[in-house]
Amino acid sequence: MLLYGVPFENLLPDTRMLPAQPPDKLTPTGSIRFFFLDGFWLQAAVDGAFSIGAHSTIDTRQHRILQDAVRRGGAAAAAQARAKLRDETPPPQLTLAEPCGMLMRSAIVSGWPGLEVQAFRFTAPTLHSFATRNQSPVSSDGRLELVTASGTQALTLTAAQNDLDGVAAAINAANRGATAQVIAGPATDTFSLSVTFVPSADHRDSPLIELRTKAGDPSTNILAPFKLAPLRIERLAPDILLCIFPDVPDRLEINEPSEGLHFGVSLDDTAAAVDTISLRDPETGFNLDPPVSATIPYVGQDRARGVVDIAALAGAIATKLGTRLTRTPVGAADFGVQMVSSPEKGVFELRPT
Repeated sequence: MLLYGVPFENLLPDTRMLPAQPPDKLTPTGSIRFFFLDGFWLQAAVDGAFSIGAHSTIDTRQHRILQDAVRRGGAAAAAQARAKLRDETPPPQLTLAEPCGMLMRSAIVSGWPGLEVQAFRFTAPTLHSFATRNQSPVSSDGRLELVTASGTQALTLTAAQNDLDGVAAAINAANRGATAQVIAGPATDTFSLSVTFVPSADHRDSPLIELRTKAGDPSTNILAPFKLAPLRIERLAPDILLCIFPDVPDRLEINEPSEGLHFGVSLDDTAAAVDTISLRDPETGFNLDPPVSATIPYVGQDRARGVVDIAALAGAIATKLGTRLTRTPVGAADFGVQMVSSPEKGVFELRPT
């Protein structure tokens, strides 16, 4: 199910399908590909493994009898494999609705070993279904807490509104980056609440929405998680990363490790080859508006070596900041404010919103 032991040439029959980063590029580039896990292909792989021991008609019949049990057992083991490898408590039984994955080939993979990959879906139902649509109380005291990227809001329900329709109406009225509707549950005559994340205009917010029956207590969240637990995240080579998820995500985020601060510059891959930094207000730390940048000077003007002339750069920063800089010369603190680079995030929206 998770492609362990499958030769890479069977996953990628032609390396042109996943091009490497060009050697003349200084900024990390490369390629990224998304794929589905074809159930028929996986079954054929299992059949191939079983065929080694099939020497008679009885063996073939036994395989046909057991193949469904093997498939179910493989799916159950796949859902818990990553947690066991990380010595963590396995998650509740996952439903492998439409397993899919991602292959990325880039210097980013080798340059940032702690690369974080997170997958989200935009819609999640309540963790359990309700016996009736308009009679089962959702909250014992009529109070709920809606937590979204845009803020936290208390929802108060009257006795007449303490049902799924009332909760959906309250969420829609809250206008907090989420919409809700009542849907039919998995069993006959059961109902569930479905909450959908509404991406912000700049698509920077992650769909982490909770609906708590007790304020301030995340353990009382009655919504299924919007974040998809990964089934496998592994480096197959120094610059190749494989990720597999239990369902097709609506959003995929690739984040630089956020363990600590670091300095960084904007590299220029054009013929001009002028590397820069965007300057910030030395008092507030916010980017200047309109933007102001300083050119990066290299020792001996040798950009290929990548050794920055710190004294010259400090002088260039002071010149560009001009009267905004109240302390001269540029000290360590002022230099740090200008050079600190926040971890960057790459976002892929995989389904139409």
